[in-house]
Amino acid sequence: NSGLFAQAEYQINDFTLSAGARHERVKYNFAPVGVTKLKKGSNLDAFDLGANYKFSQELSMFTNFNQAFQAPDLDRFFGFGFGFNPNIVPAKSQTFNIGLNHVLANNRLKITAFHTDLENEIYLDLATFNNTNIDESHKYGVEIQDYFKFNNQLAASLIYNYTRAKIDREDAAGGAYNGKDLPGVPKHTVVANLNYQFLNHASLNLNHTWRAK
Repeated sequence: NSGLFAQAEYQINDFTLSAGARHERVKYNFAPVGVTKLKKGSNLDAFDLGANYKFSQELSMFTNFNQAFQAPDLDRFFGFGFGFNPNIVPAKSQTFNIGLNHVLANNRLKITAFHTDLENEIYLDLATFNNTNIDESHKYGVEIQDYFKFNNQLAASLIYNYTRAKIDREDAAGGAYNGKDLPGVPKHTVVANLNYQFLNHASLNLNHTWRAK
């Protein structure tokens, strides 16, 4: 892997613009004796465009649009215990976010709505025990984050995420998966955290995560 990225930010009074871009070259070479040889490469591009407007010292609104990619790890080309898929390709996504930040001395609240279009998301096909790609899918939902500081020693945070994920098109299954929920994506996720700093340089943290089926 070799990559190049750039990032910039420009502020005009209460309005902030940000932009970033990345170009990456990924190359694979796999040539064992008696097994399908693989030598391929991908040129991948990602970017992020964002804007933030501060209504007051406490309240701000933000939005951003980004394109991202995930090149398959080398072990993704191999099946579970057997099998090999040399045709697996990098996954790509385009995401739009919009949200609000509300910040007080002892409380930080962030609410974000999102929509993501995915292309070639990588998954394990249990029919063949090979990793492969879903042709087209999408996700959308909302995330709420809240952090509350009770005093100098005790603080708590809560994150709630609601996500719907659907398969739009999967040619490998002959259309049998089209319109179905994307496996492995819970509709509801809650992460609760409690932190107690009992010494200047030591703290105790309690964390719990709950996910729907």
